Amino acid sequence: MSEDMPAMSLNLDQSLVCCAKLGINGLCREAYRNAFEHGFYDNSKTTEQALISMGLELEAHSTQMKLSKLALIGSEVGEAVRAVQHGDNAGLAEELADICIRVFDMCGWLGIELGNEIIRKMEINRARPYMHGKKA
Repeated sequence: MSEDMPAMSLNLDQSLVCCAKLGINGLCREAYRNAFEHGFYDNSKTTEQALISMGLELEAHSTQMKLSKLALIGSEVGEAVRAVQHGDNAGLAEELADICIRVFDMCGWLGIELGNEIIRKMEINRARPYMHGKKA
């Protein structure tokens, strides 16, 4: 584990209590920690050093990584669509959880305080007019 990683670890047996204590921002850090420990960010420092030595832009690498993470979120959405098409409510619930986990992981990696952003966005949505020009 890197010094960039949070030290906490979630015991999934205490799920509801832990979720309430961690909050959304804590779940983001936990999802990122778990992804990091399972190799999804392995060698990130080594990759940065290699890119620098090859004269490549770190910003381009970061952009590619963000796009890859978003593509994974999109693939989870596709799996949720298939679950709905097959009338698989349990599968839908699992895929919705996967979508959240992928979003939480990305937020944890980028240091986005998702809980704060959700509250901020809900306030914006609350102030909008009825359906604000949308049909559904």
